[in-house]
Amino acid sequence: MGMAGKHVNKTMRVLSNTAIFGNLGVNGVNIAQKQTLDNLRSEMTDDTQRLNFDREILIDRQTAKGKTGIALKIKIEH
Repeated sequence: MGMAGKHVNKTMRVLSNTAIFGNLGVNGVNIAQKQTLDNLRSEMTDDTQRLNFDREILIDRQTAKGKTGIALKIKIEH
C-alpha cells in the first residue's frame, strides 16, 4: 500500500474519532474529509508521494461506490 495508504488510514481514523456522522450531513462529511485530506497532502514534500496519495484517494472513492467516497468506507468500518 505504501506511504499514501498510511495517510489514507490516518485520515479515516481522524474522521471516525470526531464522530462526524452524528453531527454533519453528507455535505458536511465531504467538506471535513476534503480539509483533512488537503492537510495531509500539504505535509508531503515529495511529488511522487503526492501522486500516489491522489491515486489512492481516487481508487478509494471508486471502490466505495458512493458520493461520500472515503466517508462511506468509514461508516461501514465503524
